[in-house]
Amino acid sequence: MAPRIITVVNVLLILLHAVLLAINYSEFPAKVPSHVGISGAIDAYEDKSFVFQIPVINAVIFLVLEFLRSKPHILNYGTPVTDRNRESMYKGMQLFISILSFIVTAIFFSISSYLYLSFNSIFLWLALSLMLVLYAVGTALVTKKVAGK
Repeated sequence: MAPRIITVVNVLLILLHAVLLAINYSEFPAKVPSHVGISGAIDAYEDKSFVFQIPVINAVIFLVLEFLRSKPHILNYGTPVTDRNRESMYKGMQLFISILSFIVTAIFFSISSYLYLSFNSIFLWLALSLMLVLYAVGTALVTKKVAGK
């Protein structure tokens, strides 16, 4: 059940991301930042239509991860998958991929929001903190499911 809920949240975030960019599109300058260097300085600019590439790339990554989540038998596991542990291994991997997908979506949304939607940096740090908490909780859940507890 949890992977499905996370999937719905991911889809809603990707759609919200695109809608917020579309609503604010007329306010963007003709050239927008397209790359931020390691120092935090903007070092490249593109036409403002570039802003829509971010949710599109996010959607493509989301779809790839969803495909992998739907086919857990094709994935590589750190321990042998046997008839006895197959169900718990597959469920644990599906949960892990769902959480990973959410983290990727949150990162794309946070970076775009920071660069284009004038959300201040506190939003980015709050989003990153939330992602770390979700990752920790997700890892604990996956470990618990794989261990069969």
